[in-house]
Parts: sequence; C-alpha cells; structure tokens
Amino acid sequence: MEGSDNRTKLLGEILVEQGSLSQAQLEEALQIQGADSRKIGQILVSRGYVKRHHIDIALAKQKKMRGI
Repeated sequence: MEGSDNRTKLLGEILVEQGSLSQAQLEEALQIQGADSRKIGQILVSRGYVKRHHIDIALAKQKKMRGI
C-alpha cells in the first residue's frame, strides 16, 4: 500500500502510522485546532500526546515524500 498514494500525507497521518499518536488523539487535536491558531504539531506537543522529536521525524518523512 505504501507508495501507492501520490499525495503527501499530513503530519497527523504520519504520526498515527508511526504509532506515535492514536487516531482519537489526532481527532481531538484537530478539533482544538479549529478554534486555535497553533499548528497541529504544537497542539500535540502541548497536550503531551507526542514528544518534539516525534514531530521532527514525521516532518522529515513528509519532506522526503515531497521530494524536497
């Protein structure tokens, strides 16, 4: 399945796939983001759902998907 999707995955999707974040935690953070100006990564770290290094790893993976 991996590689069959040509779009770049969103940060939350990558974190869930890595096992760093649960789908329920992602959904809660997305709801918070709707009323908040912070980026999703900032919300996830501030709520203690993930550590900053998990965000960094996921962002590097996302950047690689984009071919940057």
